[in-house]
Amino acid sequence: MQHEGDSPDWMARMGTEALFRTLEDLSVVTSAGTGAILYDRMHDEEGKLAEELSALAVGRTLGVGMTAARRYLDGRRDGPERDPARAAYVRAYRAGDEHIAASLAALSTNPDAPMSLGIYAASVALHRLRYTFFSAHLLYQLRLRFEADTVARQMLEQIAWAVAAADLDDDLAINLLEPQKCIGRLKQLTSAAGQFYGLLSKSAHAGVGYHRAVFDVDEEDRGFIRHGTA
Repeated sequence: MQHEGDSPDWMARMGTEALFRTLEDLSVVTSAGTGAILYDRMHDEEGKLAEELSALAVGRTLGVGMTAARRYLDGRRDGPERDPARAAYVRAYRAGDEHIAASLAALSTNPDAPMSLGIYAASVALHRLRYTFFSAHLLYQLRLRFEADTVARQMLEQIAWAVAAADLDDDLAINLLEPQKCIGRLKQLTSAAGQFYGLLSKSAHAGVGYHRAVFDVDEEDRGFIRHGTA
């Protein structure tokens, strides 16, 4: 007998949420035998999980059991260092994500108030906001700053579009709204939005100088992008 809460769709959503939580503060153990193992750094303050995963990776690579792998790793039990700035950034992300979730949960519909086309369109856009926010954060986690800045800029446009659309009740007018031209409406609510949007636009519209700053050549004259250097 299958309960409603055990439906495949419910379990898929739970799996997605669990994956999101892991990727919020991800750390990686790599080896030739296992590839990359991702785990949630937040639940490994003492580095014990990193030790066990490292032993697993070494064991798979060398073809030995966990006991032999642990002996091999003796004296190297410090685990990944915790960068204070990165930890503060992750805390800021979690605070932002919780604020978005709480704001969406606090929204209530007045059954006696008419639902305009603009309010409906704005609510659809804002319900995607949490995933846009997570996408930008994941790219920052991977140190793909150029791509992350572009998604963060899109998130501001998403919010600005929702603010502008909420005042409308005409299908054609809503369709004619251009997100990048709605920032002015958001600036009316908070001037910081304009400053932030300007900074992100400089990155999103970066020219060849920016790309050359993160481009390098290895010992075999192969080009590669140096992550997290700009």
